Amino acid sequence: MKPTNYTQHTESTVLSFPDKVQRRTVVKREGPSYGKICDGAGNFRLSYEGEKPIKNFLLASLISVGRFVLKSAAATAVPIIITWSFKKMGIIRDKNDLQSNDGTTILPNEHLPPPLSGPKIGTLQEDVAQAAEQGRPENILTSEIHKDSRLIVFSGPGVGKSILTNQWGIGIGSGKPCGVFPDEIETTPQNVLLIDTEQEDTDLNIRYADAVDEIPKTIERVSDCNFNSPEEVVAFIQNRISSWTSDGTVIIDNITSAFSLQSGERIRVFFNQLKDIQNFMKSKGIAISYIIVCHETKSAKGVTLKDIQGSGNLGNFATAVYGLEKVDEKLMKLKVLKNRRGSNVGMAYLEKLCEKPYFHFKFQRVLESSESDGETASPQSTSSVSQRKNPNGRKLSDEQIDEMRRLHDDGATINSLHKRFDVNNRTVKKYLGLKH
Repeated sequence: MKPTNYTQHTESTVLSFPDKVQRRTVVKREGPSYGKICDGAGNFRLSYEGEKPIKNFLLASLISVGRFVLKSAAATAVPIIITWSFKKMGIIRDKNDLQSNDGTTILPNEHLPPPLSGPKIGTLQEDVAQAAEQGRPENILTSEIHKDSRLIVFSGPGVGKSILTNQWGIGIGSGKPCGVFPDEIETTPQNVLLIDTEQEDTDLNIRYADAVDEIPKTIERVSDCNFNSPEEVVAFIQNRISSWTSDGTVIIDNITSAFSLQSGERIRVFFNQLKDIQNFMKSKGIAISYIIVCHETKSAKGVTLKDIQGSGNLGNFATAVYGLEKVDEKLMKLKVLKNRRGSNVGMAYLEKLCEKPYFHFKFQRVLESSESDGETASPQSTSSVSQRKNPNGRKLSDEQIDEMRRLHDDGATINSLHKRFDVNNRTVKKYLGLKH
């Protein structure tokens, strides 16, 4: 190897003060063996200047690749180690506890409420005697719904679940019958906490602006809800109702928008925390009820317990489950799919959607079992086709024609009447006195 030639010279600069002189030495490298290589960008940017540029460039490349691999491995390993550590310490139970709605990694919420109660051990006889001493729970809305319940309401989009649960809230908040059930009762007005993740101001204007004075002031609405986890919802509820001195109801509309329930374990923990709040408030003599709104699965062809979006486990932890199914534009079917504390399981109610004085459902009648369980969306008459035949030659009797006219006045469509009475649309219009 030929020696490298170096040249060196010194530059001096006089600063503003005469006695201050700045000097710097500049070394210029020259020679036949000298080389310089620069390539790449970011983590893979390599640069070499010296006597053996090719050999050292390859070495530098290996070092750079190794550095990048180690950096990537560390970035992957750290969250895994943190998650494993939290699970070992019992801080979290599921991987989703470290994920917010936007997918970013979060640490467990340090403001979460501690467990309110632990396991209670006693004899069955003692527990029954204590329950008997407390007496039967009071009802809300109807004789089939008791205080201290956990109700779930679900349906597909645009069917009216928010309208229905708001109507229940108005009934509970005022203590007056709300018009949805056949056996409604008057009760003592309650506090109502409405966690509203669905309705916007425009919705409220369209649905309720004409009846502001009919909405009780006992309903507290929470909007702009940006909850990142079920635990945040629980903590918020606990903080808001801790000052209540009488019975109340919490409405979550809806749970699917509030947060994503990804696993059965996550659902179990959430509902256990809701029950903890109920037990804690009960120890203070205050009954707390929940009304929780859910979406229906996209594949649902009716309303059954397995059609609740999120998991069928939701139905396991509820005391009662109601499914809302669309019959036509103005008629809905409200089905009782579960009620541990009532006798109306399997029943269904025909409801008419009314817009005055505000958007609400009006109970029409109790549907027969064949109407309730049928797969068709339109309620079917219990009479057979042969029974509808009339000795006078007409397809329908006078009573059936009167019923048809009454249903039409209540909002039933021509198509729904055609299906119900098993006559074509032309015949329906004839009986109604409408132009063909």
